[in-house]
Order: sequence, then structure tokens, then C-alpha cells
Amino acid sequence: MVFEHKRWDLLMSNLRPGLSDPPSQAADHERIVGIARNQRMILLVLLAYLVAAWLASAAASPGADTGAQFAFGLVALCTVIASLVFAVRMANALRPGTGVLYAVLLLVPLVNFITLLVLNGRATRELKAAGLNVGFLGVTSSELDAWTSRRLPQGRVIRP
Repeated sequence: MVFEHKRWDLLMSNLRPGLSDPPSQAADHERIVGIARNQRMILLVLLAYLVAAWLASAAASPGADTGAQFAFGLVALCTVIASLVFAVRMANALRPGTGVLYAVLLLVPLVNFITLLVLNGRATRELKAAGLNVGFLGVTSSELDAWTSRRLPQGRVIRP
């Protein structure tokens, strides 16, 4: 039987007090900021991948320059690697220790797209629960800065 994360924490805290202590407010803020930044980067990288794939297919016309095809293909490969890195970072911020599982799933064709959708949905739920507005490309930097300044005590800085 699979437990939800909150139920598991409740169960573990009842069995062994102190084992699953809630994170400090500053640590929770850093986690939310990390989720927001990684989600935005994943979405921007995926948008760049779609543009690079479209340009590569447009350059694949008969008589087209193979150098352009190679360049667009290389850009697409770099965006895939970047999305893998940001997805693993976001998965670890959402639930520590799951980054390796997501990395393996992201290497499997078609499963990687479904995995990114699931990961993005979890991140969106977490960010909305924290009171952030999540748009098409995630949380904007200005929204994140405003949320951070409202939530953190004066003088506390979140590392970029």
C-alpha cells in the first residue's frame, strides 16, 4: 500500500517522536523557492527544445545545409540534458531522495514526457499551496521576490 507523503510523516512521527520533525520556516522557504526556480527553468528549456526541434525539422528540407541541421540538433540535445538536470533538482526539492528515480524515468522515451507532466503537476500544487501564482511558464521572478519578502523575517536572505 502506498502512503501519501503527509500520511507517512504523521505515521512516522507517531511511531518515533522527533524522527520526522517539520522543517524550519526558512528551510521550507528555500525549498519552495528551489521548486519555483527549477520549474521555471524546466519550462523555459522545454520551450527552447520545441523551437530547436521545429527549426531542425524546417532545416531538413531537401538541399538544406547539414551544418544547420547539426547545430539545431545539438541545441535540442543540450536542452534535453538541461531539462534532466533541472528536473532532478526539482524532484529532490519536492521529495528528497527521488531525483535518481526521476533521472532514470527521464531517460526512457515517451515516459520522460509523462514524467515531466507529473513532476510539473506536483510542483504546481506545492507552489499554489504555498500561496504563489503559477502561470504558463511557472512563477515569475517578481512574484517569487514579493512572496519571499512577505514570508521571510527581515534580514533573512535566500541564496540564489
